[in-house]
Amino acid sequence: MNIKIRDNQLMKAFSGMMKEFSELEHSEKSYDYWIEEKQKYSDIYVENFYEDIEFDYEDDQWILQYQKTPGDIGKPKELPILRYGDWRFKNIISILGKDNFERLLGEWFTDIYGLPVKTVKVEE
Repeated sequence: MNIKIRDNQLMKAFSGMMKEFSELEHSEKSYDYWIEEKQKYSDIYVENFYEDIEFDYEDDQWILQYQKTPGDIGKPKELPILRYGDWRFKNIISILGKDNFERLLGEWFTDIYGLPVKTVKVEE
C-alpha cells in the first residue's frame, strides 16, 4: 500500500509524536575527557536537554544535545549540531526511517526551541 502525505502533514504528525519532548529543561555543560587515540584531553561545550535537570544532570542522561561552538568533536562546517540518543526514539525511527527522522528532528527542534540546526547526528 502506498500512502501520499504532504510535508506539512508529516511535520504535524511528527510534532504529535514529539510532544513529550517539547518542554525539555536545558543547561549548558562542558566536557573535558581523555581521547586515547590522540593521547590528549578533549573539550566540548554543549547545551543538554533533559526531562528533569535535577535528576538527569548528574547522571548526564540528556535526551538532546546541541553544539553551536567548535570543540574537539564536531567539525566547524557541521555546526550547529543536534545529537540524539537513538534508544530514546527507536519507535519513531522505526516508523519513519533514520534519514526522515533526522530531517524532521532538525526542523522540529528549530521550531520548538528556536535554535538553528545544520546537522543532526545520533550520539557517538
